[in-house]
Amino acid sequence: MLIGSGSIRAEKLGPIVTYGDLIEGFPYDDGVFMFKVTGRQLREMLHYMLREEAYTGHTEFYQLPSTLRLRYDRAKGDFDYFTYCGKEVGKEISDDALFTVGLQNYHFKNIESFFNISYDTICKLQKPRSVATSCQDILMEYFREHEMLDAVVDGRMTILAPDGTVLEHRDPVCKQQVIQPETSAVMREMMEAVVLYGGGRNAQIAGYRVGGKSGTSQKLDSADEKARIASFVAVAPIDDPQFLCLVCLDEPHSWTTAGGSLSAPVCAEVLEQTLVYKGVPRATEAPAASTAETAADLPADGDSFDGA
Repeated sequence: MLIGSGSIRAEKLGPIVTYGDLIEGFPYDDGVFMFKVTGRQLREMLHYMLREEAYTGHTEFYQLPSTLRLRYDRAKGDFDYFTYCGKEVGKEISDDALFTVGLQNYHFKNIESFFNISYDTICKLQKPRSVATSCQDILMEYFREHEMLDAVVDGRMTILAPDGTVLEHRDPVCKQQVIQPETSAVMREMMEAVVLYGGGRNAQIAGYRVGGKSGTSQKLDSADEKARIASFVAVAPIDDPQFLCLVCLDEPHSWTTAGGSLSAPVCAEVLEQTLVYKGVPRATEAPAASTAETAADLPADGDSFDGA
């Protein structure tokens, strides 16, 4: 979704977003059109958006989706990189890649002026279609279904001025520390104890310190009174947290519904392969762990799970 910056009339929302806040920050309600473009066309559209007129306030600017990362050098008049941050982080967008783009009705009707691409050109891939009559309804639905949203803009666009200085760069900024370091230390110690000695033994990974906790719960929206969601969350390395994995199994049909038995091994496999892939070294001496039969031996290939 490319949202016209002129549609946004508030610098921030929250921490609690009311309907009035939403309408005040996004007052121009409009429909939404969806269409397809190639990677080459998307690059050309954004290249046109960043032309020199953009820096004198005479063009329309757009908020980019979180899946794009780009850097534009005004001296060269071109991108240093134009990458996709989806399943393959940092992958350069190829000319023949296909993207589905959403635009507000006003911007879609003026697409040739704002993006230098014609309606006829767009129709060659797929005829554009109206997918919503109200942007505000979409936003309200999104806020209803998502909690604890991060308001930080995450480095999607960097613009270099003609002299090489960074004109615009948005990186994550730590606004506040949520909990005290002492509280974090206590929580991590308790979570590691769950994996070493409690119901999270199946999350153990040879050579790494892991902390975790199960969260198995009853399903209140199910006709089956015995229906459960088996979940487990794990963090590693627990003494220097870098990766977190949450696995939720919706109504598992197995010998148990305990997250420590069903979800914890999945967390362990995901975290171990991530740690190995990221080059996080194993400890030469692992902490004293449980000798339960579920703790796998480490083979020569560096992966203690066979993926079965």
